[in-house]
Amino acid sequence: MPIREVAEVSVEITAPNLGELEKALAKRDYKATGEVGAKVRVSARARVAPGAGPGPHPHRTPHVDMGNLMRNIVYRRHWDSRRRGWAVEVGPKPAGYYGTYLELGWHTRSGTFYKYPWLRPAYEENARWASDHLMKAAGGAFTAFLRDPSKRARSVKVIKR
Repeated sequence: MPIREVAEVSVEITAPNLGELEKALAKRDYKATGEVGAKVRVSARARVAPGAGPGPHPHRTPHVDMGNLMRNIVYRRHWDSRRRGWAVEVGPKPAGYYGTYLELGWHTRSGTFYKYPWLRPAYEENARWASDHLMKAAGGAFTAFLRDPSKRARSVKVIKR
């Protein structure tokens, strides 16, 4: 039987310490984004380690992979004001600038296009874990906040429309 009537329900919670909840979320988000960044960095470094690349390289002359890009992959956390939370960036430092060319690709003089993605696969490999990890961190902050009786909501109002 199809539903003919649709009711919109919204819950309005007033609590004096919502600022504390926001701080708790930001603290856990900071820690969790760092853990996500570290895990993606490890995966990305493994993809560009000497001898682990996709090969064969398009060089006409012999070369030796010294691991420069691998050593220059870092992660950085920063406050994202639009999202009102911490964000993490993983990528090469300026000394590993050529990692961008490997990731996005380049054309040789002869017109051949080469592309060796290493960062996107590292992210995709860890995306599900990262999402779950960040959700658990947020859930933990809410649980801790709501367990403290002094921080519980003072009034809950259900509005049916």
